[in-house]
Amino acid sequence: GFNFTPTKKPTKVGDQRSNETAKELPGSALVVMRDSWSFYKRLCSSIQYRHRYYHAFDSMQQNDPVYPYLNSLTGMADNGLDTACYETRDKEISQPKLPKYKHLSRNQVAQALVQQAEQVLPQLTQICEYLSSGDLGLVQDARIGPIKTLDAALKKSDKKYDGDIHQVTDFCRASLIVQDFASLLALLEWIRSGKAHSRVGQYLCRVKLSTLKAQPKIGGYRDCIINVELPVKSAGSSAVKMTHICEIQVHLWPLWVIGGMSGFERYHDCLKYSTNSSSNAYHSLIRLDRATLRGMTVVSEQDLASQTPLHKLSWDEEATVLAYFAQAGLFLKSGRTVWAEGIFRRLIVLHLESPVLGPNHSETLFLYHCLLRTLESQKKNPSEQEEIRERIKLYGGQHQLPWLDDNASLSDPDPILLNENRHLAAGHIFSSWEELWDDLLQAPNQAYYTIVDPAHDERQAE
Repeated sequence: GFNFTPTKKPTKVGDQRSNETAKELPGSALVVMRDSWSFYKRLCSSIQYRHRYYHAFDSMQQNDPVYPYLNSLTGMADNGLDTACYETRDKEISQPKLPKYKHLSRNQVAQALVQQAEQVLPQLTQICEYLSSGDLGLVQDARIGPIKTLDAALKKSDKKYDGDIHQVTDFCRASLIVQDFASLLALLEWIRSGKAHSRVGQYLCRVKLSTLKAQPKIGGYRDCIINVELPVKSAGSSAVKMTHICEIQVHLWPLWVIGGMSGFERYHDCLKYSTNSSSNAYHSLIRLDRATLRGMTVVSEQDLASQTPLHKLSWDEEATVLAYFAQAGLFLKSGRTVWAEGIFRRLIVLHLESPVLGPNHSETLFLYHCLLRTLESQKKNPSEQEEIRERIKLYGGQHQLPWLDDNASLSDPDPILLNENRHLAAGHIFSSWEELWDDLLQAPNQAYYTIVDPAHDERQAE
């Protein structure tokens, strides 16, 4: 825990050195608690948005008659994902391996690919503009992404492709947003055989559907990836000497509206910290001692003191709603179920008022599930408990509920409310969460910047 006690007590009032030391250590503990609280809220947000992606796609699967046909397609040069939802190592496309690369280091090859990406970026921009201005009106929005940096490309090749920098095919990238499955299929057909073939289709080298269908990326992030191999022209010359593969990510509007541009950032968080290992954000609190929980609870109170009070909170104040949700987990883990109950009841009301979520959303059902745990712990309102169980059974049958263990009854004690010995017995389930907290507590500043501000070290170096 964080029991910061000065090793030397002040010997007299004028001992300024000892007084400064006594104040400094609790301040350091406060900084760590604030970092921990911010990190915990970020984990809650990542898992929460993953559930939203799952729910939205689940609804599309059930309600869109085009999905069965889309699900039967295999894409083009689509090698699928492995069991951990990573792209398999035997990627079927890669950047051309030119003879001159044999005499260059990996970093030099990566730098050459970055330069190629900068050269073909105007062509990719023209392609996206052409697709967006098509007569069919299939593309609702188009966004051109920044060129992938040298450092980011090297890290990706190490993590996903065993260091083969040629398999990084998104140095130059863009995003398109379409309305639904039918619009996506029409866009692909138009590129393949319609008027767009001469402008786009001739450069097509891959259509990856596996990341959109039954196998989402980590964190629930989904998209269809189109790769085009564009000619690279030397400055001042019209002779084509090489090609460069670019990436176009096609997003479905019902999924895009959930996370927008920040969805890709959350995907990277989920990828880095393996948040798919748990479907319940509160599991990240298991293994934290009482002192740490108390410290984080104090910081959460300070944070929320400047926010909208719970009884005046509106459903569209998402950041504050998330903070109260995170705080309720601290209360639940600490055994203060009465306080947790009050927050869950208010958050349920807000979710019922939300035009985006509503009564049968999996996120709303999770709040009912948590409320049920608080009532079971207090042994109160048995009739209400039964009503909640029936509600979860009724609406839960319509959607997947990843946070609900299929092997456990709703009346079973929640792992969060068990004693520390039983937590240890189930430690293997939460080992990844334990590593995350260990990293944060041992090197709080570095861990915090890594999570919240990944470019901090790079800016400091510049």
